[in-house]
Amino acid sequence: MTIRFYADHNIQAAVVAALRAKAVDCITAEEDGKSDADDEVILERATELQRVVVTHDKDFFSIFEKWWSSGKQFAGIVHVFPTQITIAQLIDDLILIAQVCEPEEFRNAIVRLPL
Repeated sequence: MTIRFYADHNIQAAVVAALRAKAVDCITAEEDGKSDADDEVILERATELQRVVVTHDKDFFSIFEKWWSSGKQFAGIVHVFPTQITIAQLIDDLILIAQVCEPEEFRNAIVRLPL
């Protein structure tokens, strides 16, 4: 099984469209009716759907620490530093992750892009 993504509200539509054009499974919080949901709800929902959250939101670092220390399970987080990566590189990196990584590698983890 390949990685499936759940794009937070702050991920550009162009990124999602480019991923889909390359057959990467990605849904958005908006499509899932969660565009106004807080970040913990986003992570809970993505985990229910067995999807890795993609976000720019720094709040996910504190959520990660809270959940990690309490033993709460989640599907994973890809945190993007938008000022340090181009949209093209972000798309390429997410495609690569989707193609070569397994969901188990992201379970209960946070990955920062760029690496």
